[in-house]
Amino acid sequence: MIERMMEAFKRPSRLIFLIGSVAVFVLETILAFSRIDGGFFQVFTGIIILLATMIATGSIPVLLILRKDEAVKLIFNILALYWLIDNTLGDLRMSVLVYSEFGAIHVCDGVFSVLFALSFLTIIVIIVVQYIFKEAAVAKVAFVTFLIAILFGLVLMIIELAIDSRANFGWPAYFSDILTNFVIPVTLLFGVMHLYVNDL
Repeated sequence: MIERMMEAFKRPSRLIFLIGSVAVFVLETILAFSRIDGGFFQVFTGIIILLATMIATGSIPVLLILRKDEAVKLIFNILALYWLIDNTLGDLRMSVLVYSEFGAIHVCDGVFSVLFALSFLTIIVIIVVQYIFKEAAVAKVAFVTFLIAILFGLVLMIIELAIDSRANFGWPAYFSDILTNFVIPVTLLFGVMHLYVNDL
């Protein structure tokens, strides 16, 4: 059953990885541009961050089109590791909302943020175990855990979009929620399927 699911995900993995990486590039660039504000040094720093974001995230779809998969692997590993650490730590800090007095929707935000973070921590542990023991069964567990993480991310995205809408946070918050909780996890999954899962 799981092997058939992995095979189904593997077949379109290159195309979905390419589409996802383009979406990440576009959304990250828009968000980096939206943060450029303030005095000279703030604007200068914002421009540097914008350029770095464009180069880092834009290189993956370009190299995929050129079929330079080894170069894609290197950049993908660096960006994935950075995102996993940054996002996991950020979501774990959201655990304070579980005990908050802001209302049920904020408690749900805290609960699913923690579940989202813990699922990716589990994936990191599984990847380390897979790297050491190279057991096929471990890869299957990682695949299922990744699907669960994406499900948690989808629910978290809906919750945070609702919170942002009620608070009138504006479109950058919406883009950030969609990018962080859904687009990046899906792109990571299909990136791993394309780059690391052998033909099934």
